[in-house]
Amino acid sequence: MIKLFEQYNEYRQVKEWLDRMEIFNYTINDDLTVDVDNDVIIKNYKLTEIPIQFGKVTGDFRCDDNSITSLKGCPSEVFGNFTCKGNNLTSLEHSPIYVGMEYNCNRNKLITLKGCPDKIIEDFFCMYNELTTLEYGPKEVNGYYGCAHNNLTTLKGIPVCINGDLNCSHNNLVTLEYGPKEMKGDFFFNNNSLISLKHIPKDIDGYVYYADNKTLPKCISKLDKLDKIKILLKYQDEYGVWNSDYSLNMNRYNLLLNDYENGVFNND
Repeated sequence: MIKLFEQYNEYRQVKEWLDRMEIFNYTINDDLTVDVDNDVIIKNYKLTEIPIQFGKVTGDFRCDDNSITSLKGCPSEVFGNFTCKGNNLTSLEHSPIYVGMEYNCNRNKLITLKGCPDKIIEDFFCMYNELTTLEYGPKEVNGYYGCAHNNLTTLKGIPVCINGDLNCSHNNLVTLEYGPKEMKGDFFFNNNSLISLKHIPKDIDGYVYYADNKTLPKCISKLDKLDKIKILLKYQDEYGVWNSDYSLNMNRYNLLLNDYENGVFNND
């Protein structure tokens, strides 16, 4: 009898919390996990934790702009967008293992992406955190990948292919080693400390933005034509533009530019 009574009290507490949060179309399971056939919007409630355990959510799950320090209580599956931005998270442990659309963990205190799903169906945002590496992050992102405004010193852990834009501006990157091998969108790496453009993908479908990398050779920084930049990126390895210490080989760089001016790459 006591056991049943305690279970009833817990069930009632779960129900009262759901109703107070104005969450609708929910099912409280026997193990007290909660499935929701709707959106779950629990933002700006000054929560320090999620006091119940969600299971599956068919819509969006938004717990942004609270003060939570853990994703414990978040659903295992979210079929819409998952947003936990604007909290005090240091890791993504207890994150959903499946998110059907966008994943946004901007503006936290993340020092690791541990716990993140392996695959992001649409966009992935982890900007304005304290990350020094992208290890443990998603292995596949089918949209925009935003990791700007962190403390990244390496791109290690980033997916091999980015199917949208990549924004890693405002970090502490010295090289683009470990970066993606293929880019389908624009590549932003402004405001870093790059000393060369070595390791950048040879073929980038979109634009390339690398302003305010004051450590780059001035002749590289002053390139103003997109087609010229793309030719440099595509053929820099073939021409041996960069020395082994990442310094610019001016003779080979000038040879590449001369070939460009003489129309050698007109069919590219």
